[in-house]
Amino acid sequence: MSMWPPDAVEARPWNGDGPRPAYRFYPPLGPLLSIRVGGRWRPAVVRGREDREDGTVVYHVEITLTLHDGVRGTVDRAYVWDPAAMHPAPPVRGFGP
Repeated sequence: MSMWPPDAVEARPWNGDGPRPAYRFYPPLGPLLSIRVGGRWRPAVVRGREDREDGTVVYHVEITLTLHDGVRGTVDRAYVWDPAAMHPAPPVRGFGP
């Protein structure tokens, strides 16, 4: 049975296979995304965007996870852009600008 909407997929790190991706970095209180992880939507602060030669877009974010996700606390993660599993989010008190 599939889950809809799907959870975001973590990106594998670029390891030198092909041209170096283009990177864009954001200020500490950069834009926000709402990302589905562990079946729940969570706010995440965007730290950077990576555009790979194959067209893949990866967002590097700071996101708060719970023990339900296997990690507890605020962590850095990289997720492959998927509009079904992530979308721009309005500012939330305590997150973003």
